[in-house]
Amino acid sequence: MRVKGTAFHARLYLLKHKLGEDAVEAFVAAYRREHPEFPTSVLPTSQIPAETFLQLNDAIVEQVYGGDTDSLWELGAMSAEWSLTEGPYKGLLEGRDVTRFAAMAPVMWSNFFDTGRARTEVRPDCIELHIEGVPAGLRHLYFEYSVIGYFRRGLEMLGGNVRMERVTGFSAGDADVHYRLHLTAP
Repeated sequence: MRVKGTAFHARLYLLKHKLGEDAVEAFVAAYRREHPEFPTSVLPTSQIPAETFLQLNDAIVEQVYGGDTDSLWELGAMSAEWSLTEGPYKGLLEGRDVTRFAAMAPVMWSNFFDTGRARTEVRPDCIELHIEGVPAGLRHLYFEYSVIGYFRRGLEMLGGNVRMERVTGFSAGDADVHYRLHLTAP
């Protein structure tokens, strides 16, 4: 499984807003010294092995958030803020169309990851988001918390309040992820 460089740039966005530019440059330089397999140059179109990308996220969680894996929710939310305002999906919020946003989940997944899939079902009271096909050795909390956090934040940016309900998840030892994102007016 490979992760698109765009996801790396979303991490940089989060870190720059949280730590500042100089601290991010120091963090990335130190990380690359400790992990020489990590690419020295990452373009948005670059493909990073998922294991390598997950190690970077683990380092961020450990060093920036003191090991708190719940921080992956924030990583997802900040990734949404970047990609939906400055990044590749900045036009997706125009028109405030929840159904259109939900329908883009499979496309967005495949633009970030080359294995597995995301699918959505739009219901009158919620959007059901499924993440399937992630290889057993890569069922990391990142793929649950940050991806669901991304979509929750995107829905919030569209103007709704979101209550999450986990049906299945890697966090519960399941082979896939399924959340219901219940929407209410602000």
